[in-house]
Amino acid sequence: YGASRGGRDYDDAEVSDNELWNVYIPPFRAAIDAGAGNVMSAYMDLNGVPAAASRTLLTDILRDQLGFDGFVVSDANAVRSLAVQHFAEDQT
Repeated sequence: YGASRGGRDYDDAEVSDNELWNVYIPPFRAAIDAGAGNVMSAYMDLNGVPAAASRTLLTDILRDQLGFDGFVVSDANAVRSLAVQHFAEDQT
């Protein structure tokens, strides 16, 4: 949530690939390398896509590139909020 607009934890964030890989990914890589068994997704939008539904974050980066094989939990009502964020048709 450090990159959210206006410093508000629910606001969206625009993060460059450079910043993502050099600032935000290293702590996750370190936690995974240390044996973390679960990761929590955020509920805000990252570069226009809700983090809780981002294939780029949750599959391409977390699973494929970082090799994480644990489980992912959602933050607060992140999955339910996908409808409010107009990313899912409804909450079912």
